Amino acid sequence: MRFLLVFVLLPFTISAQFNKNFVSKSDLYYTRLEYCGSGLFGFEANGKFGYMDVNQKVVIPATLELKLTSAQSIPSFSNGFAAVSSNGKFGLIDKTGKLIIPYEYTSLWVYPNQKNLVRAAKEVDRKTVYGLITTQNKIIIPLEYTSVSTDSNLVLVAKNGKYGVMDINGKPLIPIEYSTITTYPKDRVAKAEKDSKYGFIDAKGNWLFEKTKSVYTFYGCNAGMIRCKVNNKFGYLDLKGNEVIITKYDYAEDFNDYGIARVGVSNSDTKYKTLYGYINKKGEVVIPLKYESLGFFNNGGAYAKDPETNRYGFLDKNGKWVLNPVYLYASNNFDENGGVWVKMTDNKFHYINKAGKDFGTLDSVGSDTKQFKDGYSIVSNTNYPYVLIDQTGKTLKTIDDVDAIYSFAENIAGYKSKKTGLYGFIDINGNKIGNPDFTGFNGFSEGLARVSKNVNSKTRYGYINTKGETVFPFEYETAGSFGDG
Repeated sequence: MRFLLVFVLLPFTISAQFNKNFVSKSDLYYTRLEYCGSGLFGFEANGKFGYMDVNQKVVIPATLELKLTSAQSIPSFSNGFAAVSSNGKFGLIDKTGKLIIPYEYTSLWVYPNQKNLVRAAKEVDRKTVYGLITTQNKIIIPLEYTSVSTDSNLVLVAKNGKYGVMDINGKPLIPIEYSTITTYPKDRVAKAEKDSKYGFIDAKGNWLFEKTKSVYTFYGCNAGMIRCKVNNKFGYLDLKGNEVIITKYDYAEDFNDYGIARVGVSNSDTKYKTLYGYINKKGEVVIPLKYESLGFFNNGGAYAKDPETNRYGFLDKNGKWVLNPVYLYASNNFDENGGVWVKMTDNKFHYINKAGKDFGTLDSVGSDTKQFKDGYSIVSNTNYPYVLIDQTGKTLKTIDDVDAIYSFAENIAGYKSKKTGLYGFIDINGNKIGNPDFTGFNGFSEGLARVSKNVNSKTRYGYINTKGETVFPFEYETAGSFGDG
């Protein structure tokens, strides 16, 4: 059974992280400790950096020369590689510390979503130039461009103030001769400007159409429809440049996957309020432009404020009520579980499904409701004890000595003790883990959390595991957060 936890959300700046158990060694002391991905922890010793594994075995000795401010982090590993520097030059190391790419670049950035792809930069004639290389230092796109950026599998490059496009393998697609380019990979087109030409081109650089820039302003492109503005009004063109929907709207968005777009009007007839509706690709109104509040479509519905009753309901893509407008308030659409929070006439928030089935009252006026995610939801609760309830609203367990419970990570949340005013941890069954004696914490990640205690009137950091056991002693002036691995 999945559960819903009801608890207070308070502003906080506390942190924590976790992984496998560390072997505690009291003779070790570092002024800085951060989790850097791939199962490695970066540490500072004598002004230099190295990396250790989860058992505090030093994998990469502290010989790396990095000058970092307090706001910067020790370089993290991405796809098993990290960019590090020596004498002002950057190279690439693997998880063993082996130098894969020599220290010859002014910067390196490993793409997290593109295997073995690295953006590199060098200084040539006092100018920084960019290109793409592999993690084996093989050049894909030569380092001769003033900028390089990727959009899906397209690479936008610039040289001498001109732009062009290549594919991810460095094959030229669009010549570098445009003053501006914005790519739209789904439609395989790009907004472009060249000399006096302004319009859209295909993936080979052929002009699809041109328009007068002093008349037309182009915005997004999706589903074969280009959003544009003329005389301060929005409309749409097709990919041939035909004005499919004349520019007459005061507000417009790109077409969605349902083949409709949200548009709005604001004039004397609307008392200068923007009223929203949806149109299809033919410009036909499928949902009337009469709603002061109208949401995006998600999981088959969009919330709307009925102009006659000033109450909220949910519309389908054809403008029919999925749930009639009987609710006092709604600000979200159906979540991944097919449910949504609404405020009913009892002045309380309820979680309901698409059929309107009520799963119970969860909070009172002033709640900051959150939608379900992975079967859980966080809501404010200032009038009741902290309780664990299921999705029918049935109380499963009362949780005592809790002044606040914070967001869950890996099925564990931090809480504030009423008695001590300090922080502890609680699992999704409402069971407390260890004692609430921490001055601060971060959310769990990979089975470890960074926590802090007051040691001899000074804040010291350490790490604990999901059982509340200390796996890294409270000896550190700073300790970083976990991420990626």
